[in-house]
Order: sequence, then structure tokens, then C-alpha cells
Amino acid sequence: MPKSILIGALVIVLEFIVGALIVPARLITWCNEKETAWLVDFYGARLTSEMRNQANAWFQRLFVDSGIMNYSYLFVVPTKEELLYQANIVNTVSRTGLPGFAKGRLDVFWIEIQQIIERLLHIAVWFITIAPLWFWHAWDGWQARNVKKHTFAYQSPFLHTYSLMASGAIWTGLIIAVMLPLPIHPAIYPGCTILQGILVGLIAANLPKRI
Repeated sequence: MPKSILIGALVIVLEFIVGALIVPARLITWCNEKETAWLVDFYGARLTSEMRNQANAWFQRLFVDSGIMNYSYLFVVPTKEELLYQANIVNTVSRTGLPGFAKGRLDVFWIEIQQIIERLLHIAVWFITIAPLWFWHAWDGWQARNVKKHTFAYQSPFLHTYSLMASGAIWTGLIIAVMLPLPIHPAIYPGCTILQGILVGLIAANLPKRI
């Protein structure tokens, strides 16, 4: 398990590095436009606007109001002394004074962060809505296991093992997908949550008699 967590964390870090260095701004723009169109079709314009406003409020509170976003630009902003030496320009340094490449990469990075927050909001909404049904799936699976204990039926180690693997793969794949600069159809969020409930039932139904 620690090895899997380490690999997953490494993949996430590499995603951020790749996104910050090589993902073109036009790809991010296309991704946002495509995903917004899907969201409007799936939720409707009003609900899409409300969820986006909530995600923007979280982004504002976490990164803008806290100063983290502005501080990130200061790492690549030249000092007044450097400006004097390089171009003999004395003015207040602003984001418009950033080199084009560095500013563009930081802009893309923060757009990606904002997009990730919005996607995590969708996951949270569907998790809160559907996850309580997992208890029903777990109870149903546990009762099926109890029935098997009094018959000649046996739990399936195959179903138990691969249900656990599929459950982990769903969450790992969803987290990785959330951070990719590619559009995600909103139906994926409830679909993964519902599938997770079915897997919970299979895991409980095929839990070994002796653990």
C-alpha cells in the first residue's frame, strides 16, 4: 500500500510539472469550453453557474485572498535592481513585467488549479448524494455472506480481490483524470460513485470467512 501511494503521489507531481511546462494555453481554453458545454447540457445553466461560483469562491479564499497566487509570481518577477541593470527601467514591478514564457506557464498552472477545484466540488456533491447508499450495498452483501455461511456456497476470493482492486483503480483513475488538462464529462462522477457502491456490495458478500 505505501508503495502504491508513493507511485500515485509521483504521478500527480509529474502531472503538475508537465502541465506547468508544456501544456499550451489554447489546450486549457479548449478544455474549459468543452467541459462547460457538457456541464450545461448535464446540469443546466443555472446549476452549472452556481457550482462554478462556489468553486471560484473556494479558489479565491484558498489562493488569492491568502496571497499564495501573488507570491508565486514574485519568484520570477525581476527585482528593481535587476531591471535597472538589464534595461535601465525604474517602475513598479507588476505581473505585466514578467517574461512571456514564465507568466504564461504560471497562468496555465493557476487555471489548472481552478479547474481541479471545480472538479473536486463535483465529486464531493455526488459523493454526499450517493455514498449513503453504499451502506445499503454493504448490508446487502453482508447478508448474502451470512446466507453462504449456512449453505454449501463459498465466498469467491476472485471477486473479493478484484473488487478491491477495481475500487482502488476507480478512485486512483478519477484523481488522475481530475488533474489532467482534458475535458471530463460530468456523468463520470455519478457513474463512478454508483459503481463504487456495487463493488462495496461484492467486497462484503465475498469477504473470507476467516480474515
